Amino acid sequence: MKKKIRKQPYPLPRVAGAYFEYDLLSNPYYHELNGNEIRVLQIFYLKRKIMPAKQKQARNVKGIDAIINNGKIQFTYKEAEKKYDIPKSTFQRALNKLKFYGFIKVNIPGGDHCPTKYYIVDDYKKCLDRDYHLGKPIKSGTLIGKKTQFRKHRQK
Repeated sequence: MKKKIRKQPYPLPRVAGAYFEYDLLSNPYYHELNGNEIRVLQIFYLKRKIMPAKQKQARNVKGIDAIINNGKIQFTYKEAEKKYDIPKSTFQRALNKLKFYGFIKVNIPGGDHCPTKYYIVDDYKKCLDRDYHLGKPIKSGTLIGKKTQFRKHRQK
């Protein structure tokens, strides 16, 4: 028996791959990511489906390609562990850092047998305007610590 291939409402390109914009690669937040976090980001970019701006159905401004499944991208812990050999704790740290820097955003939080759905966003461009501390702890002005823990009064 011959398998029937379901027709898609729009033709997708046959080329598998992902492209990264120059803004992403030259961003200082991208350079703060470690290898596993970059790997998770690359998998997110591979999971997106792009419709070229040349087609009639892509109604975007200025000829920019449209991400069709943005907000519906699923990447589960089980998939990361079995398919890509990324442990759960590493995957969770990578997701948290990607969310913090503005590369991805949660659309629908998952739970009981329901996977989380993500957006791929470009908030990392907006974060440069704000004073982010790049994940480094901000030092407080107090004198709490080992040197001062048994002193009753602060030295003047």
